[in-house]
Amino acid sequence: MKCKRMVRLFMAVLLVLSLTGCAENKSTSQNSASSHVVKTYDGHTKVRTSTGSYWTPPEGSQKLPDGTIVDSEGCVIGNDGTVHYNPNSVG
Repeated sequence: MKCKRMVRLFMAVLLVLSLTGCAENKSTSQNSASSHVVKTYDGHTKVRTSTGSYWTPPEGSQKLPDGTIVDSEGCVIGNDGTVHYNPNSVG
């Protein structure tokens, strides 16, 4: 009997959260990028590429844990020089 009440309470809470938007899926690349930022660039710092050349990311761009650099909108604009190869990739 107690178990049924707990299940009903859980379902009611889940329904309320889904209606209010608190349980909304936030798996967009921009949201995940902003929550896992390693560094934010100031527009003056130079970054070395994998070829050895240097470039300056625009102000507000961010470095992610995998080495990619994204602009303020979340679009990938480069990397920090570390190249990670996926051994399972095809092609």
